[in-house]
Amino acid sequence: MATRSRFSDGDPGVADVPDGVGVIVGDRNRLEASAREFGELRPNVVVDAIAFTEEQAKGLGRAFNGIAKRIVVLSSGDVYRANDLLFRRITGPLDPTPLRESSPLRDRLYPYRGTPVPPVEGFSWDDYDKVVVERAVMSNDQTVLILSDMEGLKDREIAETLDVTVEAAKVRLHRARARLRKILDSECTFYHDPRNTLLCDLKG
Repeated sequence: MATRSRFSDGDPGVADVPDGVGVIVGDRNRLEASAREFGELRPNVVVDAIAFTEEQAKGLGRAFNGIAKRIVVLSSGDVYRANDLLFRRITGPLDPTPLRESSPLRDRLYPYRGTPVPPVEGFSWDDYDKVVVERAVMSNDQTVLILSDMEGLKDREIAETLDVTVEAAKVRLHRARARLRKILDSECTFYHDPRNTLLCDLKG
């Protein structure tokens, strides 16, 4: 029988859960302080509905490393470039809709920095960014790139190796390649030599 528990900051309203659901009370911004309770619970899956900042995402990983088999973090529609286009923060052609996991992410980080929004959940909106959160949760780009491009594993094999869904493996690979491409474009000038070998001269 599955055991369900909810993490709460102690607010009685937040902790009002159905019968049979346990509650662990602690500080969302100090998850490691509740490591003993998490270890006793040993959840198969952890779903984080907050994780608004990089530090919250990293704290989540540290708290459940070696305890939970899988961590799920809720993302947001504002990770996409289309969101910046919608609110006219940038200009350019519209991205195809409906948006998909492989749709372009926005390049501009910390979208609400400098916006006069009251802090919530113990964090400042200056530090909010779901793009950064996703990077922290799916931090090991090197692994997925090696599995695909060097070891030649297929999407399903990568998913099995990483213990994620096939769709999640595809998203990780797509975004890892996009980040690598951006780094290379910023650091290198590419060209082909007479033998048509692709070469790179470092910029600057």
